[in-house]
Amino acid sequence: VSKERKRRMSRSSHLLASPARRLLVLWDIDGTLVNLSGLSRSSFFHCMEEHFGAEVRRAESEETVSFGGKTDLGICEEVLRVAGYLPASLQGCSHDLLSPQILRPFFEQVATEMERVAGEDPSLVQVCPGVQELVKNLEQQNDRFINGLLTGNAEVTGLLKTRLAGFEERVFKACAFGCQASDRTHLPPLAIQSLATALSEEDVFPHSAVIVGDTVRDILCAHAHGLPCIAVGTGGTSLEVLQEHIQSPWDRVFDDLRDTEEVMRHLQWLVDHCPPNDLCTKGSGRAVPSGQDGES
Repeated sequence: VSKERKRRMSRSSHLLASPARRLLVLWDIDGTLVNLSGLSRSSFFHCMEEHFGAEVRRAESEETVSFGGKTDLGICEEVLRVAGYLPASLQGCSHDLLSPQILRPFFEQVATEMERVAGEDPSLVQVCPGVQELVKNLEQQNDRFINGLLTGNAEVTGLLKTRLAGFEERVFKACAFGCQASDRTHLPPLAIQSLATALSEEDVFPHSAVIVGDTVRDILCAHAHGLPCIAVGTGGTSLEVLQEHIQSPWDRVFDDLRDTEEVMRHLQWLVDHCPPNDLCTKGSGRAVPSGQDGES
């Protein structure tokens, strides 16, 4: 056997022996996958007034309570405190008004109201540039990527918004929703747990994850767990502000995601070079591939 053939055989054996690497892509919804022209906010306050009383309108102005990057549970807590329904000294979502028994029907009503208004005026639903093709590309390469959701929306409103944007629920294998925690940084471990439940023992578990979002809170959520972030300027946050919070070569800021080839190139680079993350290696409850050493 020639030296060249031995070299090729050795290289092939190494590649076959190397474990597969897989990346979980966790999508934010509002401002990242779809923009709803203020429909979320108007529906939220309309239903809050019906459920809790007129005082919630104190928090309606953007200056009083902003929604960007927050969870629905956290927003409810903030609005009810501004309205005087919760004591200012309350720490965390422990009040009865914030119990699932109270909030579940509220979130369902918000979803019903949003669906009604969007049905009357479909132009309110604007799918963000490039995301449909990108999600489709990731799904087609499911040996290397897994699509998931990490959103501040409650489950019922989040899944409605993805349907309005033309995405099937089955596309997203891992999900963490804003009805599960008041702080967005608590959501990534929940997404990993949901994925561990969804995948079979034979499936390759992702070695790491990347959060795709349009706010500073998306970036901070990723960094809180040592995860990379792809920030996009399709929401209300300027590219300059997003860029100020970029900390590593794993992070990127894009105007939008219409350049599928360029975004996929960065995601492929993350698969090949991003080091394993403890959230995936420990949170999954199973071994994941280490692959390369994380050096670029």
